[in-house]
Amino acid sequence: APSLCHLAACRIPDRLTARKDSRAAPPQPTATSNARSTMSAKGPDLKRYMEKKLLIRLVGKRKLTGYLRGYDQFMNLVVEDAVELISLTEKTPIGTVVIRGNSVENFELQESEAVIDRATGAVVG
Repeated sequence: APSLCHLAACRIPDRLTARKDSRAAPPQPTATSNARSTMSAKGPDLKRYMEKKLLIRLVGKRKLTGYLRGYDQFMNLVVEDAVELISLTEKTPIGTVVIRGNSVENFELQESEAVIDRATGAVVG
């Protein structure tokens, strides 16, 4: 399978990098909105995954790991320190890549999230 290495040299467009926009108003709830949905009218809500290590599965049975640094409304992802997992023993470091959203099948968090006891507010584990 061809490597993703050709993406490592790409310049990351400003619109794909994470940025805070103080002018943006929060989305207004509608009668058809679902409180558990991770998609809004403007795209996916991946803020909780920012700066975290992910395992990303792509179409064609390709896998890579890396840190999510940015995304857009089309779920295009900017992943830093990416490593393509070719087999259990073969890994190819790629660097920073931009992954087109429609090529992402799924992803999972590789870091453990902090669990907070609701009664005491203390971090558990």
